[in-house]
Amino acid sequence: MIAFALLCGGTVGCGAALVAVPGLGRKLSKTMTMFVKSSRIAAQSRASRMHATDLAVVGWSATDLVARQLLGVVACSMTFGLAGSVLGGGLLAAVF
Repeated sequence: MIAFALLCGGTVGCGAALVAVPGLGRKLSKTMTMFVKSSRIAAQSRASRMHATDLAVVGWSATDLVARQLLGVVACSMTFGLAGSVLGGGLLAAVF
């Protein structure tokens, strides 16, 4: 309950600061946009370097990796959904 009160108070305080301080919203927006862009570029660069050698070992491209991951997610979802429906007496199928 205390955490919820702190969250609500922080939200109200941030809103009041945005209203009371002129130009604060634009400054925060500009700073966050630059932060997100630089973080995304750094993450993509790091991920591509990490995965490039691994993919070269198995002879896959990045597209092959993504396709196999998506196929695995779909296959597992269907398998668990079917197993849950059979074991749960059809209850799980009605929920989905």
